[in-house]
Amino acid sequence: MKPERKKLLEQLKKADLKADVPSVSEPNAEFLHNLVLSRQCTSGLEIGTAHAYSTIWLGDAFEKNGGHLTTIEHSPPSFNQAKVNLYRAKLEKSVTQHQGRAQKVIQSEFDSSTKYDFIFIDGIKKSTLEFFEIASPLLTLNGVIVIDDVLKFKSKMQSFYDWIENQSLWTYSIEKLDKDDGIMIVNRS
Repeated sequence: MKPERKKLLEQLKKADLKADVPSVSEPNAEFLHNLVLSRQCTSGLEIGTAHAYSTIWLGDAFEKNGGHLTTIEHSPPSFNQAKVNLYRAKLEKSVTQHQGRAQKVIQSEFDSSTKYDFIFIDGIKKSTLEFFEIASPLLTLNGVIVIDDVLKFKSKMQSFYDWIENQSLWTYSIEKLDKDDGIMIVNRS
């Protein structure tokens, strides 16, 4: 990663912590970055941009792979701050932002033929199942879906856990990358 991006990420993490803005941990962000690179993903979808901390990590990896990331943020203030941060990271050509509820944005603004080989879900936890149901049809055959905060907020995601544990189309594993939480990696069976 370019040193100026790394420095910006350090500044964003400090600002997010100070303002109590949720963003992925650095170990999780680095894992996502490396996952995109190692799988050679070229088309990504992120649900839940916040101030673009994870978006910058992901955008950097997609840029290196010659790909593109699309991100959706519901909150107008967060969307606007993310836009500034993506500009500062010089990723505006590698990342496309959408503002609105992910469910509505995907239904109204996405072409049904659009496919992604990487989907990252980090939106409102109680809506995880809904996000999964609307995003998973956009996944390529060998693509991967990653979901953040699956241990810390498991109770808020109970409907998703109930669903995924009682179906046979998807398999998952949980990676505990930092001391208080983990991410779920979901693949087709």
